[in-house]
Amino acid sequence: MSLAVHSGRMSAAAVRRDLLPRLRAAVAAIEADLRITDPAPGAPLGTATHR
Repeated sequence: MSLAVHSGRMSAAAVRRDLLPRLRAAVAAIEADLRITDPAPGAPLGTATHR
């Protein structure tokens, strides 16, 4: 996941304060979803699919 903001529209401090917490929460939610999946039968190790 990535984030891009034009420096003329938002300062680095504002990005850290306002957007970084939301970005971290989104990443945590995605990681939680991935933890509940199991590999598909015959799938290479390290891969997962949704059931």
